[in-house]
Amino acid sequence: MLMPLDCLEADLRRERNRREQAAVRGSTECVLSSIDVGIEFLHGQCKAMRKTIDSHIVADDLLSRSVTRLRTFPAVGERTAMHMAATFATNSFRNGKEAAADLGLVRRSSANQVVAFPARRACRISP
Repeated sequence: MLMPLDCLEADLRRERNRREQAAVRGSTECVLSSIDVGIEFLHGQCKAMRKTIDSHIVADDLLSRSVTRLRTFPAVGERTAMHMAATFATNSFRNGKEAAADLGLVRRSSANQVVAFPARRACRISP
């Protein structure tokens, strides 16, 4: 559920940037209102997805405790704590280094070479 939310928020940022560029370039009101409709739709989708994620976390006691515990670390906010808790719940790691590499916090390493950070996945969800 977190990845679709990340995709929706990326789309929302892109549309807000488009809106700003269109306004600076002096686009017609028709174009601006069309972009505004898309922004409003994406904002509603993000809100609904956040509500679903929050209710899922509240319903799962272990997940809820994990997110709460992870948020006690400095510089770990709600989003990072949710991603970490989901990663830890769905994967088994031999050590903390593997978990950090899976989260993209450190470089992955294999027997003979260092592997770069994992590539970001491109996604697009349209209205």
